Amino acid sequence: FHETRMGAAMGLNNTDLTRYIKDDEEVDDYLRCHMGQVLRNERQRDARLTEYNQQVRPFVRHAVQSFQIPYALSACVMFRETFLNQNAPRSSAGAETIAQFTEDTFNDLRDSFNTLDRRRREKEEFDRMAADPNFDLSTSRSENFFVQCFQHATGEGIHVQMVSGTRIVPGTNITYREQSRRNCQTQLNDYYIDGQLDGELRSYLYNSSRGMTGDSRRRNFPNTPEGQWPSGRDLRPPRTFAEFQRSPMWIAALNMLYLKRMPLHADMYFNPEGFQASNDYLGLLTIIAGSYNRGPGRLRARRGSYQGIISKPNGSIRRYCEHLATVRETSNYMLSVKRCMARGSNYAVTGPGFQDSACPTNTGISNITNPCDQLLLPSDGRVYDLTDPNEPVICDSNLGQDCSQYTNDQ
Repeated sequence: FHETRMGAAMGLNNTDLTRYIKDDEEVDDYLRCHMGQVLRNERQRDARLTEYNQQVRPFVRHAVQSFQIPYALSACVMFRETFLNQNAPRSSAGAETIAQFTEDTFNDLRDSFNTLDRRRREKEEFDRMAADPNFDLSTSRSENFFVQCFQHATGEGIHVQMVSGTRIVPGTNITYREQSRRNCQTQLNDYYIDGQLDGELRSYLYNSSRGMTGDSRRRNFPNTPEGQWPSGRDLRPPRTFAEFQRSPMWIAALNMLYLKRMPLHADMYFNPEGFQASNDYLGLLTIIAGSYNRGPGRLRARRGSYQGIISKPNGSIRRYCEHLATVRETSNYMLSVKRCMARGSNYAVTGPGFQDSACPTNTGISNITNPCDQLLLPSDGRVYDLTDPNEPVICDSNLGQDCSQYTNDQ
């Protein structure tokens, strides 16, 4: 994670994680104490946690190691989604499983890896063409994806000529030819990102297969003989959504893939000048959670109200976070996950009104405020007192009050 520009912009190292977010044991304690918000019966609560710890948590632990994402982020996102209920009812948006995925989300994952396999074959073909001194890439009529992108990048060739040159795409200020070049660049970015994720996914599957024997191995790796590393079909997602729903191993993988896509896509799409230094590690992870909630496609901002957010010269993490926070449900979602992750915080995920007897008294923390703070100032003009569990508004600039005396972490 810290190798991405988004991570490097934080100026942090892994030691700093312990200053900002709960460690694994503290996260698990938090999940247990606040499970009572939905399961007041202690036996039911313990049964659900036992089921999570036995069936899901081992795969989450393998996933966070392979994908280099903190356990707190993955666990808190699942907790916010379903309170770790593996049998959560289908949501109004059609989301299912403990981590709340739709069939469209699953299909997108499966299709991206199918596309990656095809792109790799095309890349090998392109490399052979480029190495041939008698082959001219600029005049080639080959339908190879990388040949087409080469011609769009250089602005000449049959594939460029086939696109209307000076005509403007309706509703934009760019030509069809420029749109084709950008689409090509977007697909190239996806190819490189999916290639990295593919390597981390394989590492996760290899780690998950260790120690598996009998029914568990046959269920998770049906095509790989016992004693061998997973290969072939077992390195790709299940064929159907129904198969996926029955596999905690793949649910943990998809949860991690979409959490990881955020910083990787940010590296590709955010203008480098838009990266601002910050010491708010929680804020950065919170934005990743917000992207998970809204859907990873929002980051690319290629259409609709998000068009161009991160492609313009001033596109930045700040602007993206502002757009996430304008939707109240997503803003609340980010705040909930932030409360769950933050070291020293024991505020309930769904608000301060509930306090389970199993939870220690909250000691308060200075950085549970607007979900995007300190990456940006609160956008609603209000200041909240975070030392009070009810978080009352203590200053409101919308009423003409001067709030300049208050600091971000209030």
